[in-house]
Amino acid sequence: MSGDRVLVTTDSMEYTAWGMLGPALLLDLADGRLVAELRGQSAAARGCGRFVLGLEGYEFFDTWEYDRDGNETDAWRSYGHYVVGTGLRVVEADRRVPTSGRVVRLLPGGVVERGPHLSDGTPPEPLVLRDGTILVLDGGAVRAVGRRLDSTVLVELGGAAADKRPRMFRALRWDGDRVAAFVAEQHADDPTRYTLDTWTLALRHRA
Repeated sequence: MSGDRVLVTTDSMEYTAWGMLGPALLLDLADGRLVAELRGQSAAARGCGRFVLGLEGYEFFDTWEYDRDGNETDAWRSYGHYVVGTGLRVVEADRRVPTSGRVVRLLPGGVVERGPHLSDGTPPEPLVLRDGTILVLDGGAVRAVGRRLDSTVLVELGGAAADKRPRMFRALRWDGDRVAAFVAEQHADDPTRYTLDTWTLALRHRA
């Protein structure tokens, strides 16, 4: 939701030229009226009725910005998890091995300010601290990326977390004032079963 607009991303019930991706619907929040039908996998609200909408795959690795009427106002060659604050940062996810993904900042005019390289082409959704620092589970490491795109590896988890095979699934979650990291391995002989490893991390302020 942004101002008087809501953007709804959808899936398709049938396989189409875009796989199982459905349209992204920009709606008037007051009466549900369809303002525009757009295309994208993930989105973030930017305020004043504006949104960013991204698409990856089929040669796309792009993010577009739209105003409250569905008009495109900017575009960038980047895609991933969006972090909106005083600016717009992206934890890129290109699904490639080896990955070319980074944590980047999107600037006006299609400019992409590139930050630290990532080692995982499918990083999970990051966590954002109160000071704007992003916590990224990057393969087997928990990485902190500041507002200036400065990067520090806080901890190497080791064990199953370092495994980057496609059947590994990762997540970062808040556990009270602590951070929990989850790594699940899908069983090769039974895709409905997983082995789950968890780490609980305490965040300490450095004076």
